[in-house]
Amino acid sequence: MHFEETYADIVDRALLPPLRGAPDADRAALLELIRKTIRGRVTEQNETFFLQTSGSNGRRGSKLEFTLLAEGLRELGLLYRLIQNGTLTGGSALLWDEPEANLSPGMMGTVVGILLRLQQLGVQVFLATHDYVTLKQLDLMGRPAHRVLYHALYREEGSDAAPGRRADLCAVPAPHPLPTPAARPAADAPAKAPPRARAPVPRRRPARPPPPPARAG
Repeated sequence: MHFEETYADIVDRALLPPLRGAPDADRAALLELIRKTIRGRVTEQNETFFLQTSGSNGRRGSKLEFTLLAEGLRELGLLYRLIQNGTLTGGSALLWDEPEANLSPGMMGTVVGILLRLQQLGVQVFLATHDYVTLKQLDLMGRPAHRVLYHALYREEGSDAAPGRRADLCAVPAPHPLPTPAARPAADAPAKAPPRARAPVPRRRPARPPPPPARAG
């Protein structure tokens, strides 16, 4: 069976054993953050990856094979493994296509925090995304020291070239609000006739009461 070289390369690196000794403070903080996010540790046995969860309230933890996990959790587990065995270190590069795929939007803050920490450790991170939540999290959590750049690629009409546009961390264009459905009348909808003017109704004066009867002298 044929696999893309990228997948084979990732699996080979993920199968490397963890580094000996206790991890340094930065790697330990990253591993702990991912462990809390995926609620377990990543282990390997006979070239098969597992998520080993810890028990709670007296219950034993479970050992789940990666094939039983959601794709987004598997990707975070892979990050855990690559940090644990020293593959993702200063001078390395991480290319991630649509990190928001198969993940809850509530987890994107944690994912962006992990990527920003990797960048501070010297890992060059490339992201490709169409997700507003991911970009907004980068905008909210990023700082000038993170050196985040945004590249927007588009194709001009009648041209085969794809020019780009680059913005730094503080120059993210604001989104344009979409008009509400009520403000967008259908093109084939018939025009409404203007309301008819009503003729004024004259008010009637109330009748005066009759005078009291004259008394006899």
